[in-house]
Amino acid sequence: MDTLVNTVRRAVPGFTERALTYEDFLACCRIQGIIVETRQDLFDEYLSRRGRRSRITLNTGLTPLYKTFVGFHALGHWFGHPGDQEFYLGSPGWLRHTDLEASTVGFLALSPWPDGPPYPRLEKAYAEGDEMQFWVQYPRKVLIPPGEALGVTGWRPAHLRRPASEERETVIWWTKKTVIVRHLGQLA
Repeated sequence: MDTLVNTVRRAVPGFTERALTYEDFLACCRIQGIIVETRQDLFDEYLSRRGRRSRITLNTGLTPLYKTFVGFHALGHWFGHPGDQEFYLGSPGWLRHTDLEASTVGFLALSPWPDGPPYPRLEKAYAEGDEMQFWVQYPRKVLIPPGEALGVTGWRPAHLRRPASEERETVIWWTKKTVIVRHLGQLA
């Protein structure tokens, strides 16, 4: 996941540093040579690499907040799953692994994470009107004190042991519900 996010960071100025807009999505598509169209469609988003030029089709009925999320979701597929020819977004397909990766890109476009890797990971999302609800695994770096501070003696074979006085860092993950609400004027 972190590799995908870093790829998107290189291609999209401001990704994970600020909340992005639909105009940021369109600018990235222009640079990548992707045609963007909006029309009434069965799915919220459809990405096709078939034919001479790649195309992202967005449903015309999407709210501005969700439209921005969906656009960056499509770019998540574009950058993260280059061998596949077609993707679409429409419930209940959100729970597949590739869709969760792409939706994490959409989430990070709306909710910056400037702390760098490891990046949050989306578990599920729900959109209604101008509100989106995300259940996200957030990382927290934690220092593990030296073994002697914990009263732990060398329980590993000698060749695998670290010095007892050495601190280590690990990452723990916790899930938190995050709600993003934007008014129409904020996502012009």
